[in-house]
Amino acid sequence: MFNRILVAYDGSELSRKALDKAISLATEQGASIVAAHVYQLPVFVIGQGYALPNDFLVQMRERARQNVAEAEKLLDRLPNSKAVLLEGVPDKEIVEYAEANGIDLIVMGSRGLGAIREMVLGSVSHRVVQHAKASVLVVKE
Repeated sequence: MFNRILVAYDGSELSRKALDKAISLATEQGASIVAAHVYQLPVFVIGQGYALPNDFLVQMRERARQNVAEAEKLLDRLPNSKAVLLEGVPDKEIVEYAEANGIDLIVMGSRGLGAIREMVLGSVSHRVVQHAKASVLVVKE
């Protein structure tokens, strides 16, 4: 039923659960997995010429690389599977990557942001469900 599975992976316990679910599905169906870690640099509107401290950016990118390396280890036993690092707005990057790479299932964890915050900001999983052309499986705690 599914040939190419994309997992949104950020190193959290819930994203590990989502990756475990994807590995189980891929094993059953002979599918490949791409685990994508998306990181977004903070946007500050303080004034022209403002830049984030370089060490902060280096730390952010290093943490993102660590998440990708961790996902690669977890995918080690699955043929034709890999982990990728994407930069940008998480929901947009996930949807665009899925469309550009023939993904037919996106697996991701849900997040409890709190009622007010979720009402105002929405959640990445909600926006992916709304905009993705592929099927989306949201794994809950």
